[in-house]
Amino acid sequence: MIEVLKGVDNWFLVFLVIVLGGYFLWSVQKMFAGLQETILELKNLIKELFEDRNDHGERIKAIEARCEERHRQH
Repeated sequence: MIEVLKGVDNWFLVFLVIVLGGYFLWSVQKMFAGLQETILELKNLIKELFEDRNDHGERIKAIEARCEERHRQH
């Protein structure tokens, strides 16, 4: 492999390293962008779940409605 590289011009090797390095950086950036989007979706989902579970006014109304229904039946 080294013998093959010795036969190639230096400018071509530098160009190849620059192109491959640019591709690597571009792919890493895309990967992190996708990861960041996924984390944002997860944060929004968790926020919705906590807002749903922490709506105490609605939960108290539901409990009161169930209590009133049970007491009317007895």
